[in-house]
Amino acid sequence: MLWAWVTDYLRRDRLPDRRTLIRFEYTTLRGPGSRGWLLVEHGDAEICEIHPGGDEDLVVRDVSLLAILTIGDAQP
Repeated sequence: MLWAWVTDYLRRDRLPDRRTLIRFEYTTLRGPGSRGWLLVEHGDAEICEIHPGGDEDLVVRDVSLLAILTIGDAQP
């Protein structure tokens, strides 16, 4: 779901020119898959399952909004 959101909705033109790291916490999951990171660097976005290093610029603890936006947009 995160990759679909990044592909369809991420406005790279609105991100800072510097490296940006965002942590997503999936509160309904436990264990290694309960976190993911979005690394934006040089205009490219990468989803990371392991912390890629560096300071996190933002932590998103309620990813349900991404699901609502993504699924809601897919409805006729």
